[in-house]
Amino acid sequence: MPSQTELITYADRLGGDLPGLREVLRGPLTGLFGGVHLLPFFTPYDGADAGFDPADHTQVDPRLGTWADVAALAEEVDLMVDVIVNHVSAESAQFQDWLARGDASPSAAMFLTFGRAFPDGATEPELMRLYRPRPGLPFTPYTLADGTKRLLWTTFTPQQIDLDVRQEVTRDYLRRVLDTLAAAGVRRVRLDAVGYAVKTPGLTSFMTEETFRFIEDVSDWCYERGLQVLVEVHSYYEHQVEIARQVDRVYDFALPPLVLHALTTGGGRALLRWLGSGRSTPSPCSTPTTASGSSTSVPMRSTSPARACSRPVRSTSWWRRSTRTAAACHGSRRGPRRERGPLPGQLHVLRRARPRRRAADTSPRGRSSSGRPASRRSTTSACSPAPTTSTSSSAPGSAAT
Repeated sequence: MPSQTELITYADRLGGDLPGLREVLRGPLTGLFGGVHLLPFFTPYDGADAGFDPADHTQVDPRLGTWADVAALAEEVDLMVDVIVNHVSAESAQFQDWLARGDASPSAAMFLTFGRAFPDGATEPELMRLYRPRPGLPFTPYTLADGTKRLLWTTFTPQQIDLDVRQEVTRDYLRRVLDTLAAAGVRRVRLDAVGYAVKTPGLTSFMTEETFRFIEDVSDWCYERGLQVLVEVHSYYEHQVEIARQVDRVYDFALPPLVLHALTTGGGRALLRWLGSGRSTPSPCSTPTTASGSSTSVPMRSTSPARACSRPVRSTSWWRRSTRTAAACHGSRRGPRRERGPLPGQLHVLRRARPRRRAADTSPRGRSSSGRPASRRSTTSACSPAPTTSTSSSAPGSAAT
């Protein structure tokens, strides 16, 4: 979808359901969008967090349609779907089974309890260091069927139970979700809230070095299934730059405030400096796309696969610079330095990241020697296309990138 406009929408808010959305795209909106980011349509699509709390991540909410409807849509547009890697709904079958059977449940290891997160206990400073995008600590008490009370890690709401992504049972669950999406013809996935997915005692448990490794693991699973990857992380801009080396797209949070700054002050020096720094433009071969009208309407930069581009060596220099949590570990005379958290009020901006190095880039169509699918992107050079502009839909819950 380089050089084309992308629609971001919930199916129920633009068409009523999945067949209705397809008819809208084939009718009054025909030819306008090269891709669609279909926001959560899983069971239930209207839960505690607008679908981002799936009770069943492998089932389409029957009120919206079926997987056949998703596949039909994917045949006509470049389809992107969210993968919620951090949590599941408290109404999920796996969590309900754990509540009923406790540690005897085969799903018990999926859920992150306080005891598993802090096997040696936690001090007050350690708990206060945790980062959560909500007031208070990220724990919710639940009572099992036998009366036992347990503290569960709940980053967002008490109805969203965090997963222990280190456990193989959880990883199998996530791979099943990816299998289901790939089978329906989905081409791209957005890793939702992945910055919170790995919890590490003594750190903020947001965008740590282990998080970076987890992103690489999930990206590998996606590439094995022919899926491209967008990472959704609200974080310091250097984190975005480093993550961009591992995936296909990231959000570039620095650009919208700089655009607003240029418009309100009448001076574009800071914006031009950012654009010329190489951090906002990952390569010389890029197609700038602008968007406006929504917090999820964002400029995207698409890199041409025709360019011979090797994957950079993974660097965690940003983590070493910004995650110095104990002065004793670093010999600092000025005391410990805290991790840099996400900046408030950041807007979503997409940009195309450096493509991962694939043997398939220089091989015939099909699978590479490493087993990863060859890129589906066009091999036409994109070094000098004209910019395109997109605007969001006025309907709630829909936007264009």
